[in-house]
Amino acid sequence: MDSCLSPWIFGLEFYKNYGYKSGFDVNLSSQKMYNDGTIRIRYATCSRSGFTESFKNENSNENHLYGKRRRTSSKNKGCPAVFKFKNLRCSLKFYIYVFVEDHNHDLVTQDQLHLLRINRKIDFVDESFIHKADTCNIGASKAYNLVSHMKGGFEIRGGTEVDYKNFQRDLNCKVGVKDSQMVVNIMQNKKLHFSNFSFEVEEHIDRNLTRLFWADV
Repeated sequence: MDSCLSPWIFGLEFYKNYGYKSGFDVNLSSQKMYNDGTIRIRYATCSRSGFTESFKNENSNENHLYGKRRRTSSKNKGCPAVFKFKNLRCSLKFYIYVFVEDHNHDLVTQDQLHLLRINRKIDFVDESFIHKADTCNIGASKAYNLVSHMKGGFEIRGGTEVDYKNFQRDLNCKVGVKDSQMVVNIMQNKKLHFSNFSFEVEEHIDRNLTRLFWADV
């Protein structure tokens, strides 16, 4: 492998791909800069680098002073694996100057690689499918199963069932301009057909719907 990379984002993509094949996730860590603002050094580490506060103080008396600490789902174990690349002065190229390969934890097995964070990404095609399935009253779980079968298995599609549910939740929480106008049109149509129905709409200065009140007496 050529140790020169141009620009540094290529180095990050290389390390992420290396982590995917090896069985660990990658975090983009700190950076150092020249006085003119250009990046001098960039770090990429294993996602289990660093320590949680509970891990730091587990052998100290601080826990006894402040009582029992809340449990955390963080799995940081101070992993030493790191990938550092440095900028060649007066150049856009970077070169690798530190590469620590060793980890102090077990790596993800090959049959579980699809659960890594780097692979839990829903692409535009899947997002479009979730949206269309939702308009047909098909929930996120069924959409997840359908996509998995169409792609040939659960291990080769992006995202988990939870990711699908989260995307559908965020999609339903977003109300666009046409969606708000559709609600107003429904209210207006109902008012034309029912004499005891009334509603009031309040719009922002940029014509965004802010409040809606209706009554059926």
